[in-house]
Amino acid sequence: MEEVQKAFDRLTQSNNFSCIDNEDLKIVALAIWHSGFIPIVNDSISSIPVAGYVIDKLRRFSCVPQEAKCELTALTRILKSSLESEAEQKNLATNKRLDPLAIEWVNRPDFSRHFIDIQLSVLRRSDESTIY
Repeated sequence: MEEVQKAFDRLTQSNNFSCIDNEDLKIVALAIWHSGFIPIVNDSISSIPVAGYVIDKLRRFSCVPQEAKCELTALTRILKSSLESEAEQKNLATNKRLDPLAIEWVNRPDFSRHFIDIQLSVLRRSDESTIY
């Protein structure tokens, strides 16, 4: 799980969100979805919105083990309580192009495109392994 944590750290510390590594997101997503991975969030206040958004987004999938889902939900509550800027959140709410979850996390970058890419690649891989 050390490699998964490193991938998570790279995701949350990236400054250029349009150029995040889909492979890092894929590694983290698969570990959360199927292995019950619970990331350790860096104390840096700048990484909390990104970390919270990624965790919150991934924990909502039905394939997440129930015990992990409970832990991830508790973690997102802790992370949300550490965010302070409601004014910034209200300003972002006017931007209809952002994912509502991105707005909730006061997170300007919208990772939605990356999540769609990951979902499609995982679905393609499972379709290829299905024998008819």
